[in-house]
Amino acid sequence: YGVQPGVELKRSGSITARSGQVIEGLDITGQVLIGNGVHDVVIRNCRFNGDGSQSWAIQTSGNGSATVEHVTIHGDYSDSGLGYNNLTVSHADIYGMSNDGAKVGDNFTMTDSWIHDFKPARGAHSDGLQIFERVSNVTIKNNIINPGRGGTWSKNGDQDTSVNAALMFAESLNQGTAGRITVEGNTLGGGGWTVYFDVPGDTHFTDNEFVRGSYLWGPVDSRAVTKEWTDNAYGDTGQ
Repeated sequence: YGVQPGVELKRSGSITARSGQVIEGLDITGQVLIGNGVHDVVIRNCRFNGDGSQSWAIQTSGNGSATVEHVTIHGDYSDSGLGYNNLTVSHADIYGMSNDGAKVGDNFTMTDSWIHDFKPARGAHSDGLQIFERVSNVTIKNNIINPGRGGTWSKNGDQDTSVNAALMFAESLNQGTAGRITVEGNTLGGGGWTVYFDVPGDTHFTDNEFVRGSYLWGPVDSRAVTKEWTDNAYGDTGQ
């Protein structure tokens, strides 16, 4: 996961990407922005250090698109490590986040990545992966998503420093078109409830393992709704 061994990194500030640009081998304090109309960007073997001055480490805007491979993202980003639409992410290491690990939009794929050990800011309600609207063409597969419990849980949300969930999939923004969401073959843990899931549409939640006792209340919020829910179990016993 993350930057591959032996890769030497060069320090960099924020970057506004161009179509077709390959961004590689950088130690970035700031963000990479892939703007509307910017396509086929590749971000590879880069480390992102959040110092509180940026909202995102990697952000697509509008219909911008990018492929992200072997990146390390950590620290204080006021919104999320990465997002939004038209992102394909693999072998990422996302940890120590003050807010969310990733915000998921349309045409979003994350595979073979590790999201772990968050340090939520007060009132952040941090999630490993978060959906807040109806989305389509989303695949979350073969990842380890266990951001931990964070700090102290409080009924007063402004004072809360705990992790909210590994997966927070909701439609609070009430926009977009609901389509296929696949969550398959992941190891999931942490949060108050590890999984909240109530996005309508063609949703499939299969072959995932839960880390027993890693959460505050339980593995799955009882209101979770999917089209398919099969072969999900505790990793230690198969229950």
